[in-house]
Amino acid sequence: MKKWLTIRGKLLEDPKTREEYQKLPLVHIAVQIINARKSKGLTQADLAGLVGTSQSAIVRLEKGNYLGYSLKTLQKIAAALDATVEINFCPKPQHS
Repeated sequence: MKKWLTIRGKLLEDPKTREEYQKLPLVHIAVQIINARKSKGLTQADLAGLVGTSQSAIVRLEKGNYLGYSLKTLQKIAAALDATVEINFCPKPQHS
Protein backbone atom coordinates (compact mmCIF):
# COMPACT_ATOMS: atom_id res chain seq x y z
CA MET A 1 0.00 0.00 0.00
CA LYS A 2 2.84 2.39 0.79
CA LYS A 3 4.21 1.90 -2.73
CA TRP A 4 0.83 2.91 -4.23
CA LEU A 5 0.68 6.00 -2.00
CA THR A 6 4.15 6.98 -3.17
CA ILE A 7 3.21 6.49 -6.83
CA ARG A 8 -0.09 8.35 -6.39
CA GLY A 9 1.72 11.20 -4.65
CA LYS A 10 4.14 11.52 -7.55
CA LEU A 11 1.32 11.46 -10.10
CA LEU A 12 -0.65 14.09 -8.20
CA GLU A 13 2.26 16.50 -8.30
CA ASP A 14 1.14 17.31 -11.85
CA PRO A 15 -1.66 19.92 -11.59
CA LYS A 16 -3.65 18.52 -14.55
CA THR A 17 -3.50 14.98 -13.18
CA ARG A 18 -4.55 16.26 -9.74
CA GLU A 19 -7.49 18.14 -11.27
CA GLU A 20 -8.70 15.02 -13.11
CA TYR A 21 -8.19 12.84 -10.02
CA GLN A 22 -10.41 15.17 -8.01
CA LYS A 23 -13.23 14.68 -10.55
CA LEU A 24 -13.40 10.94 -9.93
CA PRO A 25 -16.09 11.16 -7.22
CA LEU A 26 -18.38 12.89 -9.75
CA VAL A 27 -17.98 10.01 -12.18
CA HIS A 28 -18.60 7.55 -9.35
CA ILE A 29 -21.88 9.25 -8.42
CA ALA A 30 -23.05 9.30 -12.04
CA VAL A 31 -22.20 5.61 -12.55
CA GLN A 32 -24.09 4.66 -9.39
CA ILE A 33 -27.20 6.53 -10.55
CA ILE A 34 -27.02 4.95 -14.02
CA ASN A 35 -26.50 1.43 -12.67
CA ALA A 36 -29.27 1.72 -10.08
CA ARG A 37 -31.68 3.19 -12.64
CA LYS A 38 -30.95 0.46 -15.17
CA SER A 39 -31.19 -2.29 -12.55
CA LYS A 40 -34.75 -1.07 -11.86
CA GLY A 41 -35.49 -1.14 -15.58
CA LEU A 42 -36.10 2.61 -15.67
CA THR A 43 -35.38 5.09 -18.44
CA GLN A 44 -34.09 8.56 -17.67
CA ALA A 45 -37.62 9.84 -18.32
CA ASP A 46 -39.07 7.28 -15.88
CA LEU A 47 -36.62 8.31 -13.15
CA ALA A 48 -37.31 11.99 -13.81
CA GLY A 49 -41.03 11.36 -13.33
CA LEU A 50 -40.46 9.56 -10.04
CA VAL A 51 -38.15 12.29 -8.77
CA GLY A 52 -40.30 15.17 -9.99
CA THR A 53 -37.76 16.68 -12.36
CA SER A 54 -37.05 16.76 -16.08
CA GLN A 55 -35.28 14.14 -18.16
CA SER A 56 -32.64 16.73 -19.02
CA ALA A 57 -31.88 17.09 -15.30
CA ILE A 58 -31.29 13.33 -15.07
CA VAL A 59 -29.06 13.52 -18.15
CA ARG A 60 -26.95 16.19 -16.40
CA LEU A 61 -26.70 14.10 -13.23
CA GLU A 62 -25.56 11.07 -15.23
CA LYS A 63 -22.85 12.87 -17.23
CA GLY A 64 -20.10 12.47 -14.64
CA ASN A 65 -18.96 16.08 -14.70
CA TYR A 66 -21.94 17.73 -13.01
CA LEU A 67 -21.06 19.90 -10.01
CA GLY A 68 -24.54 20.91 -8.85
CA TYR A 69 -25.54 17.83 -6.85
CA SER A 70 -27.55 18.64 -3.77
CA LEU A 71 -28.16 16.24 -0.93
CA LYS A 72 -31.90 16.77 -1.33
CA THR A 73 -31.78 15.75 -5.02
CA LEU A 74 -29.61 12.72 -4.30
CA GLN A 75 -32.04 11.65 -1.56
CA LYS A 76 -34.99 11.96 -3.96
CA ILE A 77 -33.16 9.86 -6.55
CA ALA A 78 -32.19 7.29 -3.93
CA ALA A 79 -35.79 7.03 -2.69
CA ALA A 80 -37.05 6.55 -6.25
CA LEU A 81 -34.49 3.77 -6.73
CA ASP A 82 -35.13 2.11 -3.34
CA ALA A 83 -31.64 3.05 -2.20
CA THR A 84 -29.98 5.23 0.41
CA VAL A 85 -27.38 7.98 0.19
CA GLU A 86 -24.10 7.44 2.00
CA ILE A 87 -21.52 10.22 2.37
CA ASN A 88 -17.92 9.68 3.43
CA PHE A 89 -15.26 12.19 4.39
CA CYS A 90 -11.83 10.97 3.31
CA PRO A 91 -8.45 12.52 3.95
CA LYS A 92 -6.85 14.32 1.05
CA PRO A 93 -3.93 12.50 -0.57
CA GLN A 94 -0.55 13.40 0.86
CA HIS A 95 1.87 14.97 -1.63
CA SER A 96 5.54 14.09 -1.43
